[in-house]
Amino acid sequence: MKYKDEKKIEAIFEATLRLTGTVGIAGLKMSHIAKEAKIASGTLYIYFESKEELLNSLYAHLINQGTLRKIPQFSHLPVKDQLAKIWESSLIFRVDNHTQIVFIEQFSISPFISKEGQKQTKKFTHHIKSLLDKGKEEGQVKNLNTQLMYSLLVGSIREFANERVKDKKRANKKFIAETFNLAWEAIKETA
Repeated sequence: MKYKDEKKIEAIFEATLRLTGTVGIAGLKMSHIAKEAKIASGTLYIYFESKEELLNSLYAHLINQGTLRKIPQFSHLPVKDQLAKIWESSLIFRVDNHTQIVFIEQFSISPFISKEGQKQTKKFTHHIKSLLDKGKEEGQVKNLNTQLMYSLLVGSIREFANERVKDKKRANKKFIAETFNLAWEAIKETA
């Protein structure tokens, strides 16, 4: 088996991300990715046999860099604190990695995503929904439809991050705390 240069893989991933932002997932072509990465098309096929394999590898790489890998670090905390940590991590990742987020969002709903990629996406969703259900059981979270609360949280993070990106601002501690408190007020039980 031929040794694969990590720098070339990174160049391929970066080229794919840049092109996704301009042509979208459907418009990606292996020849364009190779040109953007400044490698020969044949070299690209040594690393990835198909566009689908490349996209799924990039998706797995990005998902494993994001909040999903941090979840075990928070699992010992109370529900509110776990949600706050996940909120912070997600918001920072989305603001600091906007190009990657564009790819993740497009790819996660594309026909190219593998069953393994779908499982990765479901892991995050399942974890948040389980936390919300646990919060309901403990009387900390309103007894509302879990999917609706999940959508409220994820949609809020997306919008707050997009606003920061548009304004070319970072997600500082004050912004993170204020936005989480807004979301928490919307879902917390007020018995």
